[in-house]
Amino acid sequence: MPQEVSCGDLVVDRITETYSSFSFVGAGLSFLFEIPAPGKEDVEFDLLDIEKVVIGNPFFIQVEMANRVGSLRTVTLSLNANSFYQTGILAKKIKNERHIIRLKPYQST
Repeated sequence: MPQEVSCGDLVVDRITETYSSFSFVGAGLSFLFEIPAPGKEDVEFDLLDIEKVVIGNPFFIQVEMANRVGSLRTVTLSLNANSFYQTGILAKKIKNERHIIRLKPYQST
């Protein structure tokens, strides 16, 4: 169960603890892709935690990437931000972005 955090009159859920270890392997369209065994990935990703987001205020998402092999890797990064009602029903699509990133051998961002 997400932990509630109070921010003035606003109460928001902290979902980091709930979903930080969630695995997307076997979810959605992952069956279309070749998924390496854990620890064998060419590129590692780390989505940095956002402590809290106050509704209506801008927020930034930071993703760190590290190329673990000795050759160039091209990554297509898709970020989608949505808001949901407490029932889990989609309320609004906030932002969709797509970036193509080229990582040199052993490069970290």
